[in-house]
Amino acid sequence: MDESTNDAMPIYVGIDGSVPALEAARWAGEYAARIRRSVVLVHSLPDVTWYLGTGVLAGEQEILGELREVGRQALDAAERAVREVNPSIDLRAVQTRKSVTDYFESVSDDAHVIVVGSRRSSALTDLVLGGEVIRVCNSVECPVLVWRAHSADDADADMPVVVGVDGTESSNHALRAAFEFADTVKAPVIATHAWQIAESVGVGYAAGLIDWDRLRSDQRQWLRDTVNPIADSFADVAVTCASVEGQAAHHLRTLSASAQLVVVGSRGRGKMAGALLGSVSQNMIHHAQCPVLVVH
Repeated sequence: MDESTNDAMPIYVGIDGSVPALEAARWAGEYAARIRRSVVLVHSLPDVTWYLGTGVLAGEQEILGELREVGRQALDAAERAVREVNPSIDLRAVQTRKSVTDYFESVSDDAHVIVVGSRRSSALTDLVLGGEVIRVCNSVECPVLVWRAHSADDADADMPVVVGVDGTESSNHALRAAFEFADTVKAPVIATHAWQIAESVGVGYAAGLIDWDRLRSDQRQWLRDTVNPIADSFADVAVTCASVEGQAAHHLRTLSASAQLVVVGSRGRGKMAGALLGSVSQNMIHHAQCPVLVVH
């Protein structure tokens, strides 16, 4: 292990044998080299009882052994992918009989970030990692990086980091996380706030009485006032503030086509309150055209 590696809060990566998971592991290896973190590859074993109830002519231990071997092969492939991009990395692999969600929830207090692979999908067809991507995001305390291949053929490191800003506590955490990531990878930040008239003035039928220029100016100023205190701590990161009229999810999806990462806050508060992510966060997880970082 490199003595300069910070092992206090490793990067955890979910491995399920899929191509997105393998690519997520490779991304984690590259990022770990930048921030001097170790990586933990995690494979969740399927529930043995499901196989026992399907007429399989094998005992529990035999089935479990087969499942462990399949998982071991997936972990070995992920390890090779990580070491291709980061040969000296401190890397370990874990197999667990817990679900992906339960395992990541148990380690999230001590994780720098959890990385899971995904594809652009709908809520009904998201079967990656056993359909647990959203559940992971809802349950853990640390940031979750939902990795997917970028839609652009010419994606590169100069693409901006896009962050959605709405003034909530989780959005403020996302804003700081976006600057920290951008500072690490030497990328610019686009901080964007999408607003709608009903939210801004509450009088949709009185549109003719609204001073539109003043309203737009106020929204731009609010965004600058929100972003600047954090931006001032990252002098080397170029930042653009974009205040737009419309739906946040639609605007962020559009920006994701030319971004290397979209960062959003989660309004979830664990299992007891806020059982679901905010609608914008969920929309990005399913439909963004680049990786998405969900920050609590």
